[in-house]
Amino acid sequence: MSTIKQIANGLGVTKPIVTARLKDLKLWETRVSKSGQAYIVDDFAASAVADAIGKTSQDTTEPPTMGFGDGGADAYRVAIKALKTALSASHVQLAAIARQLEAKDEQIRSLTAEVSAMQATIDRLSSR
Repeated sequence: MSTIKQIANGLGVTKPIVTARLKDLKLWETRVSKSGQAYIVDDFAASAVADAIGKTSQDTTEPPTMGFGDGGADAYRVAIKALKTALSASHVQLAAIARQLEAKDEQIRSLTAEVSAMQATIDRLSSR
């Protein structure tokens, strides 16, 4: 789970952009909750927003043009910024997947402990 601010910072965009994208994707009502003054976004929605913002920045970026003077350099700067944004979005997605993996690992540890406790009970009852 991440806050809207964390997602925005990770993607290099503003909080209103993240909020608008969540609403555009119809994820606001079901995947966002309020905790104090912060809005918390679940991992699925964070990944969806990162993907959507990454695609938007890639789709709207014009390919760099070869030219003289500042015009060519500006095109390269725009392309580099778009690549950095896409990379940031990938990092946000990777972090969300890592958190999901850790949660699943914890579930496995918990279930393994439950199975061990049940097996101990079965062994104790069967030895009577």
